[in-house]
Amino acid sequence: MILNVIPYSVVDDRVVAYGSIEYSMNEFEFGAQMAATRVIAEWLEIKIYTQEEWDHLQGTYHEPTKTVMVHVIYFSHDADDSLIYVPVNILPEGVHGIEAPIRNEEILLQNYTQSLQYNYLEKALKGEEISYPLPIIHSNPDYASVSFLDYQPFCGFVETWSTSIFSRPHEKWQHYTVTKGQLPTDEALQSIKGIVLLGGGFSANDQFEWMINLKSLLRKVNTNYPNIKLIGICLGAQIIADTFGGAVEKIPNRYILKYDAITTTQEFRERFANIREEYKIAENHGENVVRLPEGSERWGYSENSPNEIFGIQGKWLCFQGHPNYVGKYPECYNVPWFVNKKMITKEEGDQIIIDQNEYRSHTIELLGLIKNFLRN
Repeated sequence: MILNVIPYSVVDDRVVAYGSIEYSMNEFEFGAQMAATRVIAEWLEIKIYTQEEWDHLQGTYHEPTKTVMVHVIYFSHDADDSLIYVPVNILPEGVHGIEAPIRNEEILLQNYTQSLQYNYLEKALKGEEISYPLPIIHSNPDYASVSFLDYQPFCGFVETWSTSIFSRPHEKWQHYTVTKGQLPTDEALQSIKGIVLLGGGFSANDQFEWMINLKSLLRKVNTNYPNIKLIGICLGAQIIADTFGGAVEKIPNRYILKYDAITTTQEFRERFANIREEYKIAENHGENVVRLPEGSERWGYSENSPNEIFGIQGKWLCFQGHPNYVGKYPECYNVPWFVNKKMITKEEGDQIIIDQNEYRSHTIELLGLIKNFLRN
């Protein structure tokens, strides 16, 4: 698959989009924005790692590359599997030339104005410090993603990855780092159609101030904004369950890190089209939802988790596992990390990589279900 990266700028109040640069998506499986990061890094003559190191995401530990990544996620437009516009305010020689088609000049102008205000590329090239968390760009986003990772080296990567795999062209996604106090405002909730709560290394039973505030927000959404869809993944699913009267408990003496077989219920197969009787997706958790909130339905279960998939038709869709672990995410992050921590053996890690490739279609199908649920 070919990605077209189109740099653009504003000349005399007119958007000028320059000739597109083709990039093979087969070399990198984390979406258009991640591939665009590498393209821009090459334009700026930032050291690019070897192909093997890049495939294993070592670039995300590299400060200049992370800076480009942060810029791309916040100031890109129309990101999909084939096209991405990127406002590059410092165009290296040879990048510009032929004008390219412009799909939405109004949004491009808005993005360009914002990129001038928060231009991470220019700050990085000047050696200026870049603060974290990342700024709130969209005061009236279409969708929101919420993460719990607030530490390096993941700054920028989580935002890029979480929004690019769920988004569709022309949508405004705003990422919130709740561990740093970021939450959607009442103004944002007026426009938000769906909120995706991702995973993280905390417990739904934690009593941090930001956790209490997040649960309060979810109750407000449920009461005052009933049309906002909620997607919960791993910790996100557990937080939704706990917020609305369910219960989350530690798994005794075990941590689940594998591709697990999930049996779907008849109700799930009846409510949604083209659902398999069994899925195998990545699991990475040490706690389980042991009691569902009143009014929700169990839509899937496994040997290791009694409530793998649950929700309320038209309102919530929650997964204990990770249908968001697309591409090489388990291979690049989970396996090296947990083998190094001696939480799994190398043989167990090798099996995860085998399952990642064998059951990729299962992950893609459930990710597609999430995308459709958010928008229907």
